[in-house]
Amino acid sequence: YEQDTCPTCPTASRGGRAKLRTTPPKADASRAQKNIIEITLNKIRDNDVGDRVKFTGIVAVRPGILSSQYFYAVSEDASTGVQVYMNKKDFPLLAVGDLIEATGEISSAYDETRVKTSIRDDIKLLKQTNLPLPQEIEIASINEEFEGALIKVKGEITDLKSSYMYVDDGTEELKVYFKKGAG
Repeated sequence: YEQDTCPTCPTASRGGRAKLRTTPPKADASRAQKNIIEITLNKIRDNDVGDRVKFTGIVAVRPGILSSQYFYAVSEDASTGVQVYMNKKDFPLLAVGDLIEATGEISSAYDETRVKTSIRDDIKLLKQTNLPLPQEIEIASINEEFEGALIKVKGEITDLKSSYMYVDDGTEELKVYFKKGAG
């Protein structure tokens, strides 16, 4: 819009009229133009990178444990989950077992699907609940279907190092990494 006069402009003090051109603040076009798809966590990977989604999930790993920029949320039966990422690291205070609603954009990092949030208000705490029990599976069954899920494997430790170990359950061997402070 245009404003005809500016009382504080130098020409105004000499009796002149200054013309100001101001632009209203721009809305974040990427956030405003995309429809939000409400989905369940088990359908999150059916969407395309760039789609804006809203889902509910239970916090399985809080921010700051594996990274300061993300946490993991799982479905109520722990059969699926997703990384919830925020570059700004401005997460609300979250605890394991919190039921949350998150809104963000589907993205991918290191071949892992994640939901990229922008601001603290993209993550809403709904209530405190119990973390579901992990699903016990054979190592040979682990595939992309279990990405982000809470799983449990049993087996023999075949090699132990300072930052990882190998576990063999008779069907396959799995490399398990340790993260300092992860518990």
